[in-house]
Amino acid sequence: MEENAKQKDLEQGVVTVALKKAKAEIKALKVENEKFKTQNDSLVDYYNHSEAKTKALRGKVE
Repeated sequence: MEENAKQKDLEQGVVTVALKKAKAEIKALKVENEKFKTQNDSLVDYYNHSEAKTKALRGKVE
């Protein structure tokens, strides 16, 4: 009986460590995702600004 308890404690410890690692990885991925979102927003703003400038320049040329 005591051996079963030790085995369950060991298994529980392994699962606990795996969950902690998974949570840490999820947190790191969320941070990375936020960086990509920020970069994407910056690129969209740049594109929109460039598009407006291009239209304005085309209007001057025509």
